[in-house]
Amino acid sequence: MEHDTKQTGTAGRDTFAGSKAGAWDTAEGTYWRGQFEREPYFQKDMTWEDYEPAYRFGYDWHAKHHGRKWEDMESDMASNWDKFKAKSRLKWEHAKHATRAAWDRMTTRDKPHAEHR
Repeated sequence: MEHDTKQTGTAGRDTFAGSKAGAWDTAEGTYWRGQFEREPYFQKDMTWEDYEPAYRFGYDWHAKHHGRKWEDMESDMASNWDKFKAKSRLKWEHAKHATRAAWDRMTTRDKPHAEHR
Protein backbone atom coordinates (compact mmCIF):
# COMPACT_ATOMS: atom_id res chain seq x y z
CA MET A 1 0.00 0.00 0.00
CA GLU A 2 1.40 3.38 -1.00
CA HIS A 3 1.26 6.24 1.44
CA ASP A 4 0.33 9.74 0.41
CA THR A 5 3.09 11.92 1.78
CA LYS A 6 1.43 15.12 0.61
CA GLN A 7 0.71 17.39 3.54
CA THR A 8 -0.83 20.80 3.95
CA GLY A 9 1.90 23.22 4.88
CA THR A 10 1.84 26.78 6.08
CA ALA A 11 -0.82 29.05 4.65
CA GLY A 12 -2.59 26.02 3.16
CA ARG A 13 0.16 25.31 0.62
CA ASP A 14 0.86 21.70 -0.17
CA THR A 15 4.23 20.30 0.78
CA PHE A 16 5.64 16.81 0.56
CA ALA A 17 7.24 14.78 3.29
CA GLY A 18 10.89 15.69 3.39
CA SER A 19 10.38 19.14 1.86
CA LYS A 20 10.55 22.39 3.72
CA ALA A 21 7.36 24.43 3.89
CA GLY A 22 7.59 27.13 1.25
CA ALA A 23 10.58 25.48 -0.43
CA TRP A 24 8.68 24.92 -3.69
CA ASP A 25 8.55 28.28 -5.36
CA THR A 26 5.20 29.05 -7.01
CA ALA A 27 7.01 30.39 -10.08
CA GLU A 28 8.82 27.06 -10.46
CA GLY A 29 5.55 25.16 -10.29
CA THR A 30 4.05 27.45 -12.92
CA TYR A 31 7.10 27.04 -15.15
CA TRP A 32 7.18 23.24 -14.97
CA ARG A 33 3.41 22.85 -15.32
CA GLY A 34 3.64 24.71 -18.63
CA GLN A 35 6.78 22.86 -19.71
CA PHE A 36 6.61 19.22 -18.60
CA GLU A 37 4.73 17.91 -21.66
CA ARG A 38 7.41 19.42 -23.94
CA GLU A 39 10.29 17.67 -22.21
CA PRO A 40 11.98 14.77 -24.10
CA TYR A 41 11.42 12.39 -21.16
CA PHE A 42 7.65 13.06 -20.97
CA GLN A 43 5.54 9.91 -21.10
CA LYS A 44 2.11 10.44 -22.68
CA ASP A 45 0.30 8.22 -20.19
CA MET A 46 1.55 10.34 -17.26
CA THR A 47 0.06 13.58 -15.92
CA TRP A 48 1.18 16.68 -14.08
CA GLU A 49 0.34 14.89 -10.83
CA ASP A 50 2.97 12.29 -11.75
CA TYR A 51 5.66 14.81 -12.65
CA GLU A 52 5.14 17.54 -10.05
CA PRO A 53 6.66 15.53 -7.17
CA ALA A 54 9.76 14.83 -9.28
CA TYR A 55 10.26 18.52 -10.02
CA ARG A 56 9.68 19.39 -6.36
CA PHE A 57 12.13 16.69 -5.36
CA GLY A 58 14.88 18.09 -7.58
CA TYR A 59 14.14 21.64 -6.47
CA ASP A 60 14.07 20.81 -2.76
CA TRP A 61 17.14 18.58 -2.81
CA HIS A 62 19.09 21.21 -4.70
CA ALA A 63 18.18 23.77 -2.03
CA LYS A 64 18.98 21.34 0.77
CA HIS A 65 22.33 20.28 -0.75
CA HIS A 66 23.35 23.61 -2.24
CA GLY A 67 26.73 23.50 -3.96
CA ARG A 68 26.72 19.72 -4.43
CA LYS A 69 26.74 18.07 -7.84
CA TRP A 70 23.88 15.97 -9.19
CA GLU A 71 26.22 13.02 -9.66
CA ASP A 72 27.08 13.11 -5.95
CA MET A 73 23.42 13.10 -4.92
CA GLU A 74 21.70 10.83 -7.43
CA SER A 75 22.16 7.60 -5.48
CA ASP A 76 20.71 9.13 -2.29
CA MET A 77 17.87 10.65 -4.26
CA ALA A 78 17.07 7.30 -5.85
CA SER A 79 16.92 5.74 -2.39
CA ASN A 80 14.53 8.43 -1.17
CA TRP A 81 12.23 8.76 -4.19
CA ASP A 82 9.64 6.25 -2.99
CA LYS A 83 9.26 8.18 0.29
CA PHE A 84 8.89 11.51 -1.49
CA LYS A 85 6.83 10.74 -4.58
CA ALA A 86 3.35 11.03 -3.02
CA LYS A 87 0.90 9.65 -5.60
CA SER A 88 3.25 9.87 -8.58
CA ARG A 89 3.27 6.72 -10.70
CA LEU A 90 6.79 7.41 -11.91
CA LYS A 91 9.45 4.90 -10.97
CA TRP A 92 12.85 6.41 -10.24
CA GLU A 93 14.22 5.40 -13.65
CA HIS A 94 11.74 7.87 -15.21
CA ALA A 95 11.38 10.38 -12.36
CA LYS A 96 15.11 11.03 -12.30
CA HIS A 97 14.93 12.87 -15.63
CA ALA A 98 12.41 15.40 -14.32
CA THR A 99 14.26 15.60 -11.02
CA ARG A 100 17.50 16.26 -12.87
CA ALA A 101 15.83 18.92 -15.03
CA ALA A 102 14.67 20.79 -11.91
CA TRP A 103 18.10 20.37 -10.30
CA ASP A 104 19.84 21.71 -13.42
CA ARG A 105 17.45 24.65 -13.65
CA MET A 106 18.27 25.59 -10.06
CA THR A 107 22.00 25.17 -10.71
CA THR A 108 21.74 27.52 -13.69
CA ARG A 109 19.89 30.04 -11.52
CA ASP A 110 22.70 29.92 -8.98
CA LYS A 111 25.43 30.83 -11.46
CA PRO A 112 26.38 34.49 -11.15
CA HIS A 113 25.70 36.53 -14.22
CA ALA A 114 28.74 37.93 -15.95
CA GLU A 115 29.42 41.42 -14.75
CA HIS A 116 29.22 44.21 -17.26
CA ARG A 117 32.44 46.17 -17.42
